[in-house]
Amino acid sequence: MSYVENIKTFVRIYDLGNMSAAARALRISPAVASARISQLEDHLSVKLFQRTTRKLHPTEQGDIFYHGATEILSAIERAEAQVQKITQEPRSHSG
Repeated sequence: MSYVENIKTFVRIYDLGNMSAAARALRISPAVASARISQLEDHLSVKLFQRTTRKLHPTEQGDIFYHGATEILSAIERAEAQVQKITQEPRSHSG
Protein backbone atom coordinates (compact mmCIF):
# COMPACT_ATOMS: atom_id res chain seq x y z
CA MET A 1 0.00 0.00 0.00
CA SER A 2 1.17 3.51 -0.68
CA TYR A 3 2.69 5.71 1.97
CA VAL A 4 0.04 8.37 1.26
CA GLU A 5 -2.76 5.85 1.87
CA ASN A 6 -1.12 4.92 5.17
CA ILE A 7 -1.00 8.60 6.14
CA LYS A 8 -4.67 9.10 5.17
CA THR A 9 -5.60 6.09 7.29
CA PHE A 10 -3.57 7.40 10.24
CA VAL A 11 -5.25 10.83 10.05
CA ARG A 12 -8.74 9.32 9.90
CA ILE A 13 -8.04 7.05 12.87
CA TYR A 14 -6.55 9.97 14.79
CA ASP A 15 -9.60 12.14 14.04
CA LEU A 16 -12.14 9.46 14.98
CA GLY A 17 -10.18 7.83 17.81
CA ASN A 18 -11.41 4.43 16.71
CA MET A 19 -9.90 2.00 14.21
CA SER A 20 -13.21 0.34 13.24
CA ALA A 21 -14.98 3.66 12.68
CA ALA A 22 -12.07 4.93 10.59
CA ALA A 23 -12.00 1.72 8.56
CA ARG A 24 -15.74 2.06 7.84
CA ALA A 25 -15.26 5.69 6.80
CA LEU A 26 -12.43 4.68 4.47
CA ARG A 27 -14.33 1.63 3.18
CA ILE A 28 -11.59 -0.77 4.21
CA SER A 29 -11.52 -3.56 6.76
CA PRO A 30 -10.25 -2.93 10.29
CA ALA A 31 -7.47 -5.44 9.52
CA VAL A 32 -6.31 -3.33 6.56
CA ALA A 33 -6.45 -0.16 8.68
CA SER A 34 -4.42 -1.87 11.39
CA ALA A 35 -1.88 -3.12 8.85
CA ARG A 36 -1.47 0.39 7.43
CA ILE A 37 -0.79 1.79 10.90
CA SER A 38 1.69 -1.01 11.56
CA GLN A 39 3.50 -0.22 8.30
CA LEU A 40 3.64 3.45 9.22
CA GLU A 41 4.89 2.68 12.73
CA ASP A 42 7.54 0.34 11.31
CA HIS A 43 8.63 3.00 8.83
CA LEU A 44 8.89 5.65 11.55
CA SER A 45 10.21 3.23 14.21
CA VAL A 46 7.73 4.61 16.75
CA LYS A 47 4.30 3.78 18.14
CA LEU A 48 1.71 6.29 16.97
CA PHE A 49 -1.12 5.09 19.21
CA GLN A 50 -1.56 3.54 22.63
CA ARG A 51 -4.24 0.94 22.12
CA THR A 52 -6.91 0.05 24.65
CA THR A 53 -9.89 -2.22 24.09
CA ARG A 54 -12.24 0.62 23.22
CA LYS A 55 -10.14 3.56 22.09
CA LEU A 56 -6.85 4.58 20.61
CA HIS A 57 -4.89 7.37 22.22
CA PRO A 58 -2.16 9.06 20.19
CA THR A 59 1.33 8.96 21.61
CA GLU A 60 3.44 12.11 21.75
CA GLN A 61 5.00 11.01 18.45
CA GLY A 62 1.50 10.43 17.05
CA ASP A 63 0.47 13.97 17.97
CA ILE A 64 3.55 15.40 16.28
CA PHE A 65 3.14 13.23 13.19
CA TYR A 66 -0.55 14.14 12.90
CA HIS A 67 0.20 17.83 12.44
CA GLY A 68 2.76 17.15 9.71
CA ALA A 69 0.51 14.53 8.11
CA THR A 70 -2.43 16.92 7.81
CA GLU A 71 -0.13 19.48 6.17
CA ILE A 72 1.07 16.84 3.69
CA LEU A 73 -2.48 15.82 2.80
CA SER A 74 -3.52 19.46 2.40
CA ALA A 75 -0.56 20.08 0.09
CA ILE A 76 -1.53 17.06 -2.02
CA GLU A 77 -5.14 18.29 -2.24
CA ARG A 78 -3.98 21.77 -3.30
CA ALA A 79 -1.67 20.32 -5.96
CA GLU A 80 -4.44 18.07 -7.29
CA ALA A 81 -6.87 21.01 -7.39
CA GLN A 82 -4.36 23.12 -9.32
CA VAL A 83 -3.86 20.34 -11.87
CA GLN A 84 -7.63 19.91 -12.24
CA LYS A 85 -8.10 23.66 -12.66
CA ILE A 86 -5.50 24.00 -15.39
CA THR A 87 -6.76 20.88 -17.12
CA GLN A 88 -10.36 22.16 -17.20
CA GLU A 89 -9.59 25.75 -18.29
CA PRO A 90 -9.84 26.43 -21.99
CA ARG A 91 -6.52 27.39 -23.45
CA SER A 92 -6.09 30.48 -25.60
CA HIS A 93 -4.10 30.10 -28.76
CA SER A 94 -1.66 32.85 -29.56
CA GLY A 95 -0.52 33.64 -33.04
